[in-house]
Amino acid sequence: MTSPSASAVGRPTDNRAAVLAMVTAVAAFSLSDMTMKLLGAMAPTGQNLAMRAAFATTLVWAATRARGESVGFVQMRRPILLARAACEMAIVGLFISSLPFLKLGDAVTITQTTPLLMTALAAVVLKETVGWRRWLATVVGFVGVTLVARPGADGLNLWAAAALAVAALVAVRDMLTRFVPAEVTTGTIALMTTTAAGLAGLALAPFERWSAPTPAAVALAAVAAVLTVAGNILIIKAFRIGEASFVSPFRYVVIPFSLAWGFLAFGETPDALALAGIALIVGRASTRCGARGPAGRPRRAAARRAEGHRCVRSKTI
Repeated sequence: MTSPSASAVGRPTDNRAAVLAMVTAVAAFSLSDMTMKLLGAMAPTGQNLAMRAAFATTLVWAATRARGESVGFVQMRRPILLARAACEMAIVGLFISSLPFLKLGDAVTITQTTPLLMTALAAVVLKETVGWRRWLATVVGFVGVTLVARPGADGLNLWAAAALAVAALVAVRDMLTRFVPAEVTTGTIALMTTTAAGLAGLALAPFERWSAPTPAAVALAAVAAVLTVAGNILIIKAFRIGEASFVSPFRYVVIPFSLAWGFLAFGETPDALALAGIALIVGRASTRCGARGPAGRPRRAAARRAEGHRCVRSKTI
């Protein structure tokens, strides 16, 4: 049986396609967040998550069958997939639980440390070559996030620590995605992801007062589900075809997207510091897209390590 590390090493790498998938994924996720914010005024958080998951799970199943893929229910018992699903449940539960106790700027900034953690994990676990340019680009991106969100000076309390745990869990989840064997379809992974998010919503039920949803709430949950499914599929694809340390920092692009949706939906406008942060984020992403040198070395090294074996690109959406 092929080991997880062998699967990650032998799989072909396409960083440009992975970046496109990541940017599109965060755009979808930010739109979903905007939709869920609207939905939050209509029903409790856990109920909203459960409604969204019901639609999302159905959509993933239909999309997978439409593409002729099989859903590997037996494969779902693989420890790496179960670990990924457990991370997903913890991510949703911790992040939602921490939001009422944190300023939004604090929460966003803390969770956006994921790319820094991903770069470190990629260097240690995947043995990817992470040069000083990548480290510098990641730090510059984080500075941009800080300028946009501008966290307060209240210190690291319990809920801030929970948000930091979310960032760490997201890094672990995405690293596990890179290790998932190629024969496991994207639909199988996405189905487990949406189911795990739904279970997190159900886990909140004992602490909330649920009621019959209105037609408007159902409609918003359906829209959020479509966006969430698209984002999950694309982010899975990004980490299966791209180098984790190269792709992960493009999460920062979620900030300009979120500001755009905030302006369009809620009339929120960024100030001068926020615009400076956006410039750093987008400028860093543009620099990374054109990067050469260190980014190419891991691919050549992977090709040498995979010599004598046929590399089959995983079937992804």
